[in-house]
Amino acid sequence: MGACLILILFFHQTSWLLDRDPSVYCVNAFNSNSLPGVASDPTKVLRSEAFPMYGWMVRRAYALQAVLGWIPYGVGDWDFWLMRADSQRGRDLVSPEVSRTLHAGSSGTHVDGFEHRVYYGRMKMTDDPDVKVENLTSIFLDNYMRNLTDEIKSAEMLSPNPLEEVLVPEGHPGPFVVFVRSGTRNDEFYSFRVFMMSLHTYYGDMREVFRGVMRFRVQGGRLLYVVGCPLSQEFCKYNSKGYVTLTPSKQLIREVLLKVDRFEASLFEPRVRHRVHASDPAKEAELLDLV
Repeated sequence: MGACLILILFFHQTSWLLDRDPSVYCVNAFNSNSLPGVASDPTKVLRSEAFPMYGWMVRRAYALQAVLGWIPYGVGDWDFWLMRADSQRGRDLVSPEVSRTLHAGSSGTHVDGFEHRVYYGRMKMTDDPDVKVENLTSIFLDNYMRNLTDEIKSAEMLSPNPLEEVLVPEGHPGPFVVFVRSGTRNDEFYSFRVFMMSLHTYYGDMREVFRGVMRFRVQGGRLLYVVGCPLSQEFCKYNSKGYVTLTPSKQLIREVLLKVDRFEASLFEPRVRHRVHASDPAKEAELLDLV
């Protein structure tokens, strides 16, 4: 009941956005980057180009649009269908920095026990029913773009090594910005993913991107923006002339993948079973003497 209450209260606080801002098509209670090391502020709400996941709210008009244009038989799954551009029609999704809901279950059509352990099982979710979201007028598109522009223009530019544990300089308050090479949301050069993997957040796709920008709260809650160029037409222009736009080499990608493998392996503790003496032969036959 507590988890349901937190979800409903979040929707109560945010439902009016769907009426006031036509550029928002969905309020989602789940954020794919709601993980330790990249998310910490439950009062913060964000815009993204994600699709509805694991607890969401839309207007009746959008629901009707989605139903009338529903997925043809045999094409695929409904959630991936809603990722299509003709479903979103240029509109954004609003979600909290720290999720209000979780993915339930450790197995399914697309999720197995391994993925649940390394990703969904580490998800952060606020357990405070009294948490209030920030002033929601800041999420209106004009205000959001203005605030994001101010932050990126004033951000300290970095060119960090994704293999390093510390990506932003100690003692600097931020925000920080990294410009990387990316022409599409497919992240064809793995420029976003090397940072997403290094930060141990979700790296399966570019769900939480907004206008070519990914946002992370790192090392003490400081903001790090990763801007893909030329993907982000709105924000690439704030890259200082001649500043390095990072394009990962194949060697760097391989080394980051090895780093991810070591991290994911560390989440699984080896279990050793021992046979103990069993006075009952039936227990021994059924392997019930193993602990």
